[in-house]
Order: sequence, then structure tokens, then C-alpha cells
Amino acid sequence: MFVLCFGLQLKAESGKMRRPTGKVVGIIKRNSRPLCGMLMPSPIKEATRHLFTPADRRMPRVRVETRQAASLQAHRIVVGIDGWLRHSRYPNGHFVRSLGECGDKETETEVLLLEHDVPHQPFSQAVLACLPPPTFSITAEVLMRRVTICQFID
Repeated sequence: MFVLCFGLQLKAESGKMRRPTGKVVGIIKRNSRPLCGMLMPSPIKEATRHLFTPADRRMPRVRVETRQAASLQAHRIVVGIDGWLRHSRYPNGHFVRSLGECGDKETETEVLLLEHDVPHQPFSQAVLACLPPPTFSITAEVLMRRVTICQFID
């Protein structure tokens, strides 16, 4: 959420037309979320700063400081953004966790679910307790009492 300072600016050519303008004077709350993507190791040997490329191309690359770049090279990882200095090209971030190897079906599925904020946690024991037993089957008596939508459409 931004705090804007509004004003009117005169157009230089005619001097008569005014155009509304705005200037960001402060940020109340940052709306940052963890990003999924891949770490591109630095070409400099034993460097600790590396660039992270998010899976979402609309997001900028992130500068991550880590010493485990060699082990994360072919993995999808999650990175959190810490801040973005005023004159820096990339925001600074930190490594959160590894999702798995690139190209793995479960890893890529988890990346899609995380990128679109889809909840995908396992069901709790309370929810699983509400399920019928594995031997449950629908009886003919229950089928006779059941009402379906197809009965009303003609």
C-alpha cells in the first residue's frame, strides 16, 4: 500500500492545460510473497551473492546471498524478498527452502500451486475422521431416495 501526494502540473507547451500527477511519499505495507524459481550461480568462484530467476517472468531477478549455490544449482527454490535499495538494479532476498529438482512432476506442481497461492497442505486428522470407511458403498435404497439435477432438467 502506497501513500501518494497528489498535485497539478502545468503543461509546458500551452500553459493552460493541467495534468494530475502523483508522487509516492511513503510505503505503509509491503505486499511481498515468497517467489519460486531457480538460482543462477555466479561465474566468480567462491562468490556468495547469486542471482535468482523467478518462475513468474513479471517479477524481477533477486540477489540472494548463500554459500550453498552448488547444491541448489538444478533445483527449484523459494526465495523471500528482504528489501530493495533505491539505486540497486535487483532486490535483495534470502533462501527459504528447496522444493526439489527441476523437471520433476511433483516439484513443478508445487511451484504452480505456490505461485498462485493455492492451499495444498495435507488434510488434518479431524477432516480425515469425517470420511466414511473404505468399505463404504452406496446401497440401492439410498440411490432410490437420491435427487439429481438431471431429474429437473427437461
